[in-house]
Formats: sequence, C-alpha cells, structure tokens
Amino acid sequence: MDRKELEQKLRDLNDPWKCAAFAAKMALLALPVLAIEADKKGFLWFWKKSERQKYLLAILRAEQLGWCATYLESKEIARAVATDHAVAIHALNAVINAPSLTTHASAVGAVAAVAEVATTTIIAAGIATIAPDTSGNVITFDTNENSAAFSACLVAINIDAVYVAYSIAHIIAIFIEFLEKGKKTILLEQPSKIISPKLHTHFIQGLKELGHGFDTYWLNWYQDRLAGKPLNPKTLAKQVLLSPEYEALSPAEINARLLSQWENPEQETLNRVRVIFLGYGEAGKTSLIRALFNEPVIENKEAMTAGIDIREWDVPNAKIKAHFWDFGGQVMAHATHQFFLRSRCLYVSLLNARTDINANQQVEYWLEHVKAFGGDSKVMLVGNKSDLTQVNLDMHRLNEKYPQRLVNFYPLSCTQYQDAGKHQRYFEIFKTELIEQLQAMEIYQTRFTAAEFNILQILRTKSVTSAFLSKTDYTTLCNQEGIQTTADFNQDSLLKLFDALGVIIHFPKITRLNDYVLNPRWLTYGVYTLIYGKTAHLTEQQAHAILTTQKVVDHEGNELTYSCERYWVILEAMKEFELCYELPQKPHNYVIPDLLPSDQPQNLQFDRATAFRFDFDFEGFLPRHLTANFIVRQHHEIVDNLVWQNGVRLKSQSYQAQALAMADYHGRRWSLWVSGKDTVRYFSKLYDDVKIILARMTLTYSEWVWLPNAKNEVDSTGNMSRAGFKGLLALERARGKLYICEYGQYPLSEVLKFMTDEKRAEQQGGVNIEINTGGGDFSMGGDIVGRDKHHNIEQANNSENAQLLRLLQKLLTQLQQVKSTEETEAAKSFAQQAITEVQKEKPNFFQLKVTTKGLIEAAKAVALIYPIVMPIIEQIEALITKK
Repeated sequence: MDRKELEQKLRDLNDPWKCAAFAAKMALLALPVLAIEADKKGFLWFWKKSERQKYLLAILRAEQLGWCATYLESKEIARAVATDHAVAIHALNAVINAPSLTTHASAVGAVAAVAEVATTTIIAAGIATIAPDTSGNVITFDTNENSAAFSACLVAINIDAVYVAYSIAHIIAIFIEFLEKGKKTILLEQPSKIISPKLHTHFIQGLKELGHGFDTYWLNWYQDRLAGKPLNPKTLAKQVLLSPEYEALSPAEINARLLSQWENPEQETLNRVRVIFLGYGEAGKTSLIRALFNEPVIENKEAMTAGIDIREWDVPNAKIKAHFWDFGGQVMAHATHQFFLRSRCLYVSLLNARTDINANQQVEYWLEHVKAFGGDSKVMLVGNKSDLTQVNLDMHRLNEKYPQRLVNFYPLSCTQYQDAGKHQRYFEIFKTELIEQLQAMEIYQTRFTAAEFNILQILRTKSVTSAFLSKTDYTTLCNQEGIQTTADFNQDSLLKLFDALGVIIHFPKITRLNDYVLNPRWLTYGVYTLIYGKTAHLTEQQAHAILTTQKVVDHEGNELTYSCERYWVILEAMKEFELCYELPQKPHNYVIPDLLPSDQPQNLQFDRATAFRFDFDFEGFLPRHLTANFIVRQHHEIVDNLVWQNGVRLKSQSYQAQALAMADYHGRRWSLWVSGKDTVRYFSKLYDDVKIILARMTLTYSEWVWLPNAKNEVDSTGNMSRAGFKGLLALERARGKLYICEYGQYPLSEVLKFMTDEKRAEQQGGVNIEINTGGGDFSMGGDIVGRDKHHNIEQANNSENAQLLRLLQKLLTQLQQVKSTEETEAAKSFAQQAITEVQKEKPNFFQLKVTTKGLIEAAKAVALIYPIVMPIIEQIEALITKK
C-alpha cells in the first residue's frame, strides 16, 4: 500500500476518531526509535544526562494522551484531555528545540520525528473533542479535519521506513482492515507486531536503566499497549490526567503520582475549583458574586475591593465547591495577579460599559492576562450595567484571535438580576452556563492518598488558629502518616504540592524563617494591605504600623494579626516576589516600585541618541510587573534615585557602562538603552534578566535591534530604523554579510556587535532556527534574498535544472501545506527565490548556491517539526553540491 492508497483509505473511513486511533498505533510502533544507537552510545545519548527524564516524559505523556483521547467519549472528559494536550505539546516543543540536542543527523531526525508523531496524534484525537451534537452526549466530527491524523500516520510510516529495516505495508493493511470492520477500540486492542526487535530491546532496556517510574509505570504502559490490553474508560481519565499543580514536580515525582493514580483511581480529592473574576475598578465583580449568592445588589453601594476577596460557593449537582476570587481592579494591584492566576481555572472578565476605555480594548487586556498566566483556561465575558449602556464587542474577531478560549458573552445588569424581565433571564443563562463550566472542571481534581488527605485535613484545621507551622511539626506529621523521606514522591514532594495548592507556602530563600506559612491568607492580605497603603518608601516600623493599625480580616471573617515577631515576613516575601527591594545603603528601608510616581524625572542624565537601543514589542499587552521586577533585580545599580513606575536609570557596578530602561504601556513597547565601553557585556546581563522575567509568562512579543547610527527614536512619520533580532540571527547563521532594508545597507557584523561571543554561541546553538525578516530583506554575499516574489513556474531546458526545479516546486508545495511559522515562511521565500533563479535561461549558479544554502538551512529547521520534507531537502542538497 503506497501513500496515496493510504490517504484514500483514511479519507474513506470518514471518522477522525479512527484516524486518531491509527496514528496512535503508529506512534506506539515509533517509540523504540528513541533507542537509536543506544547499544553504542547509551540510551538517549543525544540529550544531556540531566535532561533525559524530562524530555522522555514529555514524549511519553503526549503519546499516552493521544492514545487515551480515542477511548474517551464523554464530552467533559474529552475536553479535559484536549486541555492536557496543550501542556504536552508545549513540552514537546521544548524537546525538539532543546539546546543540548546533538546535531547528529540520525538523532535529530529520530527525536523530531517521534515527537512529531506524538504531537500530531494528540492533535488528531483532539479534533474529536470540540464538536458535541445537540444531545451533548455524542461527539461528532468535521470530515475535513482528517489532515492532522493523516499527517501523524505519514510521519510514523516515514520513521519506520528510514530507521527500521522492515517493511510494514502489511501491518498498515491489517490496521486499516480492523478500522473498516468496526470501532476504534478493535484496532487499539489488537496486539502489535514488533517492527524492529533490536530497537525494541534497547528501548525496554533503556527504560529499565532510567528507573524512577520509567522502569515500572511507563514500561508497563508501553508493553500493555503493544499487547492490546483493554483500558477502562470509566477510570481512565482519573488514572492519567494530572492537575496543573503537578507540572512543577520532577519527572520521578510525576511518574510516582501516575503510578499511584493508576493503582488506585478512586483517591481522595480536594473537590474545589477556582473562579477568578477580573476587570477594572467598578466593573461590578463584587456585585456579580453577590448576585450568585442571591444577595441584594444596590448600585454605587459596593465598597471597592482592596486587593482580593474570596468566597466559597457550592456548585449545584456536583461534588465540588467553587472558590470565587474577586480581584481589586485598581491598576496598582495588577502586578500581583501573576501570583494567583493559574491554568485550569475558570475566568470571568467583567467589562464596565460606562468607562472611557473601549470595551474591546478592555476585554483584550484581560484576555492577554489569562493567556499569559492562565494557560488554556476558559473565559466568560460579562458586560455589566447593560441596563444603562450597551456593550458592543467584536466577538467574531475575538474568537479568531483567542480560539477555543471564550465561552460566551453575557450582557448583564447586576442591580436588576432579580427583576422579572430580560435582565433576570440573561442572568439565569449566565448562571446556568457557569455551572456547566464548573461541572466540566470536576474531572481535574488533585488526588491524594488516604495518608496525604489526612495530613491535608489536619493542616486546614490548624490554619484557622495559626498562621505558621514549624518544619519539625510538618516532618512529625508526615512520619505519623507513613510518608517517606526517600521515595520518589516523598515528604518534600508533598510539600511542593501543598505549596502549589496554596495549602502551605514555603520560602526556602528566606533563611531566617524556620517555619512554613500555614495560612496563605495571612500572607496575601498582608501584601495587599501594604500595597493599598500607597506608600512607596517605607521602613519596617512603618510597615508594621500599617499592618497593625488597620484591621485585616480574611474572607472567612477571621481577623489576621501581624505581631512584632512575624510582620517582617510580609516584606521578605514581597522581596522574593520582586514586588519591593531594600535600599542597599539604608537597611530596613524598602521601596515598592509600583507605588512610585508615574512621572518621568526631568533630567535622566543619559544620552539616548548615541546609546545602543533594543526593544521588546508586545502583541497583546505589556505586563505591568515587568518593569517593577526588572527594577527590583537591578536596584543595586540605580543612579541618583532616578527610578519611577515606568522606568529606571542604571550604572553598572561591574562594567564601564550605563543603561536606561523604560516602558511605553500605550505602545506596548519595553525599551533598553545601553552605552559605555562595556556596552556588550552589560547589555547581555540586562537582556538575560528581562528574558528570565518574561519566561514566567506565555506572551507574544518580538525583539528589535536599532540599526547603527540611527537616532533611536520614532521619527515624525512613525518610522523606526530597526531590524528584527531573530531575522538577523538567521541571516548570520546563513553566513550573510549584509543586512539590506529601506534604511540602507549595513554590515551584519556591525549590526550584531552588541552580542558577546558567548551570547552569539548560545543564540545560534541547538537545533531551533527561528527566522524573522523584521521588516527588511535578507542579504547574503551582497545580493538580496528573501523578498516576496511570485512567478509562474516554467519548464527548464536543462535536465538537471529541470530536476532541481521539480524538487524545489515539490518542497514549496509541501511547505505551503504546513502551519505558517517564521521558519516555514522564510523557507518558502528562499524556495521561491531559488525557483526564480533556476528558471532563468542562464541561471547564475553562484547566486543559486547562495540562495539554496539559505533554503536548506531554513528548511532543515522546518524538518525538525515536519520530518516529511527531509528527503526532498537531501535531494536538493545533493543536486546543488554537484553544480
């Protein structure tokens, strides 16, 4: 059976579930390819030893989730699996782009191909999770969505053809025959023939050598799936799905938890979900929560929420309780959201119809918050005060920009939710759909063994009367319940889990704190009390005065006390959260950057025109806490107290260099200027710190280098003399010499002179190649390449050129069928340029070599994600080498 026949067979099935099952089966057969050359170099030799477990787990989890998705037919469970797919895909991107991955061709091909199979399989399975029929019980399919499953099948076949000396055509035929006969489970429960006994043996041996759950849980999973052992759909989700709190644990800890859930899927659960209400001040968040509790709501009578308020709500027809988190909407509190927003919560974003801020701008601001901190969490949009002013949203555009995230838009009037009429009806619709969303989240509860749950209950009881728990008491409690200190999931693991859940807060860096914070509300309310004190500069004594003179009461009505022996913990925690810093020359004196004046000082004593400038442009929103965190990290180098909410002036203590950092929230741009003899070294340090802060969030942003001799400012027409940083790196990788754009020609070495040799090696290392033209064209050897040109392809006279033309055309066709990324767009541009050159009556072979060299470099980056293009690239490379 050739590929065309296979494609037709899969299309004839007209069932993405079956296609996904076929892809999952093929992915299972592909896993042993990870043992390539293991007999000579050791198992997973192509990764650093410290990273092997992490990356292998990402691939195995993706394969497992793709397999399980084909089993689960419940709408809620299927959607839960689809949510976990995103986590696995994100991890797989890290696998493929791992800096430590060797450039050895066989290893790169094997790892990228297996990761591609696993990723595409779960995408294929995920197709079936988004289209319930009107009954709400059966999943229906779009027959045009077979492409993901088919892609996974082809890549799996390609792996087997390249890396396994065995023909699998008859196996494919058997698989198809089973699918044609009946349900997908017939195939999944069919024993699989081992394609390569050698690789299979090395893969099994490798899992055993790794230990830490790979030798038990994952070995059993792999062998059971090969044997076709049936799975139990009723308990499968409880056995394989993990709550987001586990994501921070080590592979060994995750494997131990998976094994525990597999052996006992009916473990105790926390039975709570978090609903986070976001919106600007006076949007009506507190009013909506009062309405959900069937309490009276009177306009202009609700007090402004100072920080955060939490209430517990029984979810109808479910075993869970919802914790409603009502965040204060004042801008100065937005920087603290990073500590409380998390994935797999439900978000309710309220829009104030009467504010001066455009409703679409409001909703995008908060949606970007959720995107940055909340993973793939769902968002319900509420337009409050609709009795006074209509809220108009461009829902079509919002759904395009934030696919699979928005539940719906609800125009409400919280003050009239009990009045008979449309406002009561709209509120009931919102409440019903809120309950449906919360019921669907019940599947993702954190599970505990009986001993762990006993400890949890004891700690929750203690937290009512005590804000702290000694480390000795925690150890004693674990010992009493039989929690070990040496197991893969041990006392420290449980502590990390409790910390992630907010049961206990652990500050290992605060050395003088010998206890754990047992009541997180004590910490949360303390931090917000200081922030809402609106004092940017304060001493420890002043902080203590604020905390003791104001009555601090938590959401359960308990008064929180901040004694002389404990209040300092609030300040130390704020330092660790990078919300404040201690003045270097004045111990016990603190500065909270978000409370500093917003006005820029008149004289910054810095010449921006002659300094090197680097920009971060944010597509969605510029996080408020970026500047504050940066200021805290650099506070030892602040010059003459030149620091304000949106910027800071610095002078290096280690290098002969100075810097200026400023945020433009309106333009969503964060800029860094550096000057001095050691500009290169100082910029490298500051750049790394910015990237560390940004790595904590999921953000879309681009990086820009201002060109030499530019004025470093936007001119009167809005033009900026700058180039995309990643595009410059790609040009350097392709051995380009000139950067040519509308502003002129620039030697690439001059444009990139701000990079240290170490930074250049770091940016160019690994296998990930990101190409961004940054608004200009690429230039190699003095000739421009990368411009967007479209020509009709004509038949070349020379037979060798004709062969090259066919290969280029075939590659371009393949590239046009894959997802558009920076890499694919750059590869397509190079391919089109090469096609144009080879069509000429007398092609310039020097130019053709230069162009195809760039094409091959870019296309190989694409091949890491889509290995199916690799054979074409190799043929092009072989042909062009002859010329």
